[in-house]
Amino acid sequence: MVSDTPGGGSSIPLAVRLVLPGFLVAFVGLHLLGPVSEPDTFWHLAAGDWLRHEWQFVVTADPWSADASRPWVLNQWLAELTMSLWQEWFGLAGIAWLRILLAMAATFAVWLTCRERASILVASLVSVVALVGMIGSFSARPQLASFVLTPIFVGAWLRTADDGRARWWLIAISWLWACLHGLWVIGPAIGLVTVIGMALDGKVGVRAAVRLLVIPIAAVGVAAMTPLGLSIFGNLEQVGSITGYISEWHPLSLSDPALVAALALVSLPVLENLRSRSSEPWVVVLLLGLSTALILLYARTVPVGAAIAAPLAAGALQRISKVPREARTLREITLTSTFLVGALTVAAVVAPAEASQPAGQPAALSRELASLPDGTRLCNDMTMGGWLIWAHPELKVGIDGRAELYSVSQLDAYGRFVAVQPGWTSYLRSVPCSYALFPETEPVVSALKEQQGWQVVATGDGAVLLRER
Repeated sequence: MVSDTPGGGSSIPLAVRLVLPGFLVAFVGLHLLGPVSEPDTFWHLAAGDWLRHEWQFVVTADPWSADASRPWVLNQWLAELTMSLWQEWFGLAGIAWLRILLAMAATFAVWLTCRERASILVASLVSVVALVGMIGSFSARPQLASFVLTPIFVGAWLRTADDGRARWWLIAISWLWACLHGLWVIGPAIGLVTVIGMALDGKVGVRAAVRLLVIPIAAVGVAAMTPLGLSIFGNLEQVGSITGYISEWHPLSLSDPALVAALALVSLPVLENLRSRSSEPWVVVLLLGLSTALILLYARTVPVGAAIAAPLAAGALQRISKVPREARTLREITLTSTFLVGALTVAAVVAPAEASQPAGQPAALSRELASLPDGTRLCNDMTMGGWLIWAHPELKVGIDGRAELYSVSQLDAYGRFVAVQPGWTSYLRSVPCSYALFPETEPVVSALKEQQGWQVVATGDGAVLLRER
C-alpha cells in the first residue's frame, strides 16, 4: 500500500529512512576511491586515442600487437573516446573519478527502479543485495554504461507492463548503448520478454503487442546504424569463440558472494509466490528467467542479471513485509542526489593524490621500456599488455586483454608459455620477441633465465624486464 503520510506508518523515523539511499550511493563512491587497477582500462584508453587520430572502427592490421591475427572491431567506441578525452584533460585520477560517477549512477538507477515498487526501506535493502552482485564489476571500463542503462531499461519496460504505453525513447537510448558497450543486446532482450509476457498475461492484444515489439526490433536495427554498421553483429561471434579463455566469461562459483546475492534476488519473487499461493504474471516469470540465465551464464553478466531482478525482488519483499510504502517526493530524490554530489566532490579532491598512478602495472620500468627501439617485440604478461599499448605504443606486444584478436591456437600457445608446459619455447619463435616483461614470480621468468639464458634488464613494481642473450 502507498501511504501519503509523512511518516508512512513505519516505526523507523522518516528522516532516517530518507538518508538510507543517500548513504548507499555515497558508500559506493567512497569505497571505490583508489588508483586505476583494472588491466583492460588501459587498452580502452589506447583505443580512444587511436580513434581520435585515425577514426577507424574496424582495424585489420593491429597497430600494437605482434601476434594479433583477427580484425579489431571497436564496438565500444563512444565510451573509449570519452575515456581518452577525459584522461587527456584530468589524467588517470580523472578516470578513477569517472568510474566512481558511473558506479554511483548505476547504484542510484537500481535504487530508483526498486523504489517504484517498494518503500524506501525495502528498496534500500534490496539495493544493498543487488550491490553485492554488482560492485565487483565496477571497474573503469565501458561495461559501467551497461550497468547504468540496464536498470533504466527494466524500469521503463515494467512501467510499460503496468500502463501499456510504448516508450519510444528507448530506441534512441538503444542506439547510444550500442555505441558504448557490447551488452547493448540486453536492452532489446528485456523488451522482447516483457512484450511476450504482456501478451501471455492478456494485457495486450495482437495489434498492441506488435506495436510494442517495434521497440526491441528497432533497437536491434539502430545498432546497425552506428559507425560500425553490420560489423557490430559479427563482433558478437568473434568474442564468443574465445570465451573459454577469459575468466569473466566463465560462470561464477556457487560460493561467490556476487552469485549468491544475485540468486537471492531471483528467489524472493519465487518465495513470495509460494507463500501467497498465487501465480506470478508472465512478465515477472519471463524477466526472472532472463535474469537467472544471465546470472548463471557468465561472471560478466551477473551484474546485469542482478539489476533486472532487483525491482522484481523489491516488489516481492514489499508484499511479504507489508511495510507501508511512502509516496515518492522531490525531497527524497534531492537528498539522495545531495549525497551523490557530496561523494563526488570528496572523490574529486582526493583522487589526484590517490589515483594519479596506475596500480598493478610496471610504471617503474617506463624509462627502460621507452629506451627500446621502436617496433621492439615483447613477450609479455597478458595483464600488462593493455598498459603497454597505452603507455608505450611504439612497442609491439605479444598479447593483451583484447583476447578476441587472437586465435584459439595463439591463446593456447601463450598459456603453455607462461605455465612452462611442454613446447613452451615455440611461443618465443611465433611472436617472435627479443624482450620479455612479466611479474617476477611467474614461472616463465625463471625458465627464461635458467633454460634460455635470458638476462635481467631491470626490475620494478614487482615486474622484471628480460632481454634475449
